Amino acid sequence: MIVMRVFEKTDSALVIELGIAETDFLKQILSDYPLVANESRRFSAFADAEEVQENTQLLQSSLREHTQTNRAKLQTWLASPKTWKPFPDRTLLSLKTEDCSWFLQILNDLRIGSWQKLNRPNPEKLHSVEFNQENAYPLLVMEVSGLLQTLILNAL
Repeated sequence: MIVMRVFEKTDSALVIELGIAETDFLKQILSDYPLVANESRRFSAFADAEEVQENTQLLQSSLREHTQTNRAKLQTWLASPKTWKPFPDRTLLSLKTEDCSWFLQILNDLRIGSWQKLNRPNPEKLHSVEFNQENAYPLLVMEVSGLLQTLILNAL
C-alpha cells in the first residue's frame, strides 16, 4: 500500500505525509534527476535543415542550462533539514507554496524521462509494457511521480 497524503496545507506550505518506503523511493528518483539528457529534443521536424540544426542547438543549450539550474536547486532542497521531518513510521515532506510549480515540473520531467526510457509507448499501450527488471524502475517512477503530482495539484 502506498502511503502518500496531504498532511497539512497552509498559505505558505504544503506538507505531505509519506511512508518510509515512499520517502526512500522519492529521494532516490529525485537524486536521479534528470533521467535523460535533453540532446534528444529537436526544435522542429518540418523546417529548413540548417535552420533546424541552429535552433535545435539553441534549444538544447537552453534546456541544459535549465536542467542544471533545476538540479542544483533540487540538491539543495533535498539536503535541507526543513524539507524532510522523519518519524519512525513516516516522513513529512514540506513544500513551500512558491516552490510547488517548480516541484511539479521536476516530477513531470521525471515522468517524461521514464516514458522515454520505455521507448515512448502511446497511452493505450502503456498498460501492456512488460514489468521486468529493465522496465520496473521507469514504470514505478512514472507511477509515483504521477501520484504525487495529482496529490499536489488537488491540494492547491
